[in-house]
Amino acid sequence: MSTKPLFAIAILSMFAGTAAASQTTIDGPPGSVAFGTRVLTLPNGNVVVTDPDAGGGAGAVHLYTPAGVKVSTLTGSIPADHVGSGGIKGVGDGHFVVVSPDWNNGAATKAGAVTWINGATGLNGVVSSANSLVGSVTDDRVGINGADALAVLANGNYVVNSWTWSNGGTTFVGAVTWANGNVGIAGPVSTANSLVGTTTGDAVGSSGVRALANGNYVVASLGWANGAVQNAGAVTWANGTTGRIGVVSTSNSLVGTKTDDFVGDNVYVLANGNYVVGSARWDNGALVDAGAVTLGDGAVGRVGVVSVANSAVGSHAGDSLGQSVMPLADGDYVIASRYWDNAAIVDAGVARWCDGVAGCAGALTIANALIGTTAGDQVGSRVVALANGNYIVGSSLWNNGALAGAGAVTWGNGATGTKGAVSAANSLVGSKAGDRVGVDLEPLANGNYVVGSWMWRNGASTNAGAATWGNGNGGTVGAVSAANSLVGTTAGDKVGLDVLALANGHYVVGSTFWNNGAIVGAGAATWGNGVTGITGAVTTANSLVGSKAQDQIGGSLFALANGNYVVGSRYWDNGAVVDAGALTWVNGAKAYVGTVSAANSFVGSQDGDALGSSQSVFALADGSYVSRAIEWDLGPFANSGAVTLTGGNYRLRGQVEPWNSVIPPQASGGPKLYITYDLPNERLVVGRPVENKVTLFRRDQLFADGLD
Repeated sequence: MSTKPLFAIAILSMFAGTAAASQTTIDGPPGSVAFGTRVLTLPNGNVVVTDPDAGGGAGAVHLYTPAGVKVSTLTGSIPADHVGSGGIKGVGDGHFVVVSPDWNNGAATKAGAVTWINGATGLNGVVSSANSLVGSVTDDRVGINGADALAVLANGNYVVNSWTWSNGGTTFVGAVTWANGNVGIAGPVSTANSLVGTTTGDAVGSSGVRALANGNYVVASLGWANGAVQNAGAVTWANGTTGRIGVVSTSNSLVGTKTDDFVGDNVYVLANGNYVVGSARWDNGALVDAGAVTLGDGAVGRVGVVSVANSAVGSHAGDSLGQSVMPLADGDYVIASRYWDNAAIVDAGVARWCDGVAGCAGALTIANALIGTTAGDQVGSRVVALANGNYIVGSSLWNNGALAGAGAVTWGNGATGTKGAVSAANSLVGSKAGDRVGVDLEPLANGNYVVGSWMWRNGASTNAGAATWGNGNGGTVGAVSAANSLVGTTAGDKVGLDVLALANGHYVVGSTFWNNGAIVGAGAATWGNGVTGITGAVTTANSLVGSKAQDQIGGSLFALANGNYVVGSRYWDNGAVVDAGALTWVNGAKAYVGTVSAANSFVGSQDGDALGSSQSVFALADGSYVSRAIEWDLGPFANSGAVTLTGGNYRLRGQVEPWNSVIPPQASGGPKLYITYDLPNERLVVGRPVENKVTLFRRDQLFADGLD
């Protein structure tokens, strides 16, 4: 990325009309309908463009050089093939895969196809069994879940999930097919190249394929039938270098033994390469839906039946263990269930730490877990892993004696676990009924954390809200107060409604509805030190704030890779321009105080431009960011949209202009804009399917004021 001295940048920013970017536009070839629906940049700089409706619905996927010269085109052969409708995904050493679940194989409609393509030479022709993995029966839907049907492994290989695949006349048995990421696979899905089910409705892969950290993978099939036992469920391990072929069985999988055990309802990947199987509907004898959590070895898998001997299990009907498992940074994990019953105490809730190599087995008790002691405490409603390997347990409905729903957050030791009853002696708690402390938990990059409690009451001010910094090496204990938290002072301030962790370990508190004196809903964004926190009231002296009613500053917060951040305020008014919206870049190393304005922000220029909406900013790996304003209007073209590429070290002021943005002159084009970033070439690629165009955009200079 080219950068300029700050004084030069400040001068250049005065000249909005100066050409500050180069744009190359690729026009869709004849027959295009939605050229640019998806775009993908490859490591070699080539660009993949999809148009699933091209050619009367046959679909097309094109490969272009970095200069925009076409290399190849893959198409469907008949209308309704919709080649590329399932998306595109990079695999291997710079290659890609095209997913087409609607592709028709002769009389077999919606058989589906997944096509591997060389990222340098491309593939000219039509999708067929000669160049693609395909289905053979109507509604096989190979690639049915689009790009999500593909699990790309750590070694670059990939796995295709076709859980609706039928084996001849045996329907919906499901199939999962491994492929080498550098050569792909072609031909019909079959028992000779895939892991498959044997009974109608087995739907192998229906709960997903999970790529493990060591390059292997597991296949979850909650509808698998264990003989006559329907929906017993199965989880099958596979080698990521060679794959697994054959049928799912009790000899190669972890399985359930009762109807509707649904083993494999959830599978969680651990940092050490192992995995955890959550089966919340598993029955412990006569105890329906007691639930079970089973550790699997990521190097060889786990085979056998889920049981008390190999799993942590619920001890009451409806305990539902397995609905929530939190992997920790060091490879261990925490089991949580808000519905766990403490003897006769219904929904007391539980959180138990488990070793990521040895696992846990047996019932959960006060001797091995953190538990609630009052009906409805629902301890473990949220568990969050900290960067240092520890964890925190949020129990926002926990009852502090007679104070219903006061809430609590309890620190957990990531090496041994934290056991016993949640109490005011071991937790950060609310001191009034309905404080709901722990409704939001945000882990920081340095291992500490922040607790957002927007319903916390400050004296008589309901929903004043609070954001409390917590020590990640021992926790923070006591009642939430202005002495240990950033707080609101007026009813409805809702401080802590949003907390954003920054890459440098600090954080930002968004208080969208904060009242600036008599200015209702002005909003505020307040920086907090990640080592010490920030306490006291949100004020104009410590925050970026709005100046008009319902500006709602801080409605969206976006962290950048370099530690800085962007505040999005879609309802900010630019003078008389209502809801113009604003994006304000902020230095993440220190507090920023001031009022959002056109002098310090990138702003909208017409009513309803709504810059700064919740999905408007995409952080890039190099610290830059892309803003997408889908409601921005180009003169009479309503919602034409605009896409802006901005450096992450400087503030961009002003408005959307041709020199800083891609601006499609087409009404209603904004919501369909698709973006991707070519990091090695510092180039933005924008799909404009409403116009059948793709734009390659590169900043030649950074235009910013250099102020922080």
